[in-house]
Amino acid sequence: MFICSWLIMTTSLKKARISAGYKTATDAIQEFGWKPSIYRAHESGSLKYDIGTASCYAKAFGISTNYLITDEPETPIRLARKQK
Repeated sequence: MFICSWLIMTTSLKKARISAGYKTATDAIQEFGWKPSIYRAHESGSLKYDIGTASCYAKAFGISTNYLITDEPETPIRLARKQK
């Protein structure tokens, strides 16, 4: 069942960041050159993001976009594991 809810996307983004080896949002922001206020707002849920942005985050964290936008259980598939 496909469910795309804002709570799922927010929770999945933080989980994806942490499982990719970035302990803090600042670590990921610095690595990828994202605008700090925008990424933090996406992760906290105070600013929604679209499928294109989800795809960008998914690629950066080595997971599928589906993992970020649905409630489907999925173990993130690492495209490139970040070692820290």
